[in-house]
Amino acid sequence: MNQHPTAAQRYTEGLIKALRTREPGVFAEFLINSGRGTPEFSKDPRRLEEAMHRFTLTFPELAEFHDESRRWLAEHASSPMR
Repeated sequence: MNQHPTAAQRYTEGLIKALRTREPGVFAEFLINSGRGTPEFSKDPRRLEEAMHRFTLTFPELAEFHDESRRWLAEHASSPMR
């Protein structure tokens, strides 16, 4: 096992940790600090929360939140889920 995670592994671990909080502000802060988000993006609460739920569905590690995220997206998403 590699004791030195790659940048991509560190990003993924941090993203999962941020998503696990279920807090859009924590998710936004992570994205900004990782260089993958902008302060402008984080000022749009609905867009931010939608992204948080969509990201959540991509990780099997977050399966415990998938039903919640699917429900949120079904009720609030700007475009239908695929």
